[in-house]
Formats: sequence, C-alpha cells, structure tokens
Amino acid sequence: MDKLTATESNSLAELDLFLVSHAGEKFVEHYVDNELLSSSLIWQKIRMLAAKALDSFGWEYVEPQKSDAIYIGNGGASS
Repeated sequence: MDKLTATESNSLAELDLFLVSHAGEKFVEHYVDNELLSSSLIWQKIRMLAAKALDSFGWEYVEPQKSDAIYIGNGGASS
C-alpha cells in the first residue's frame, strides 16, 4: 500500500483536529439538530475541510444516490 503524501496527510489531520476540537457536550446540538447541519458554521467548516481532503487525494466530489438520509450539499439540506 502506498504511503500518504504530505498534502494528503496534512488535509486529513486538519479535518481530524477540527472534528476532535468540536466534539463533546459543548457541541452536541450540532450533531443532533438537523437544522444546524445546513446552517452552522461548524458544519460549513467540516464540509470545506472534507472537500479539501478529497482534492488532496485527487478524488472527485460525487453526491450519494438518493435515499431517506438527509444530504447537505451546496444548495443546503435535501432528502
């Protein structure tokens, strides 16, 4: 298996650090309130860091197939 490049590793570490630093009781509302999935600055930052990680790997951003799940894309929440 190939090792991660510095760019790949750094982008994942940045996302991981942000997630870890925004976890726990202090941030619980961001993980249980569906409205905050599309409106909170925390989720906006998570999506930005995730997109940066995808880009660092050269992976294409592809929306998942339709399901009963709530999906937060560029246009906000949809189901």
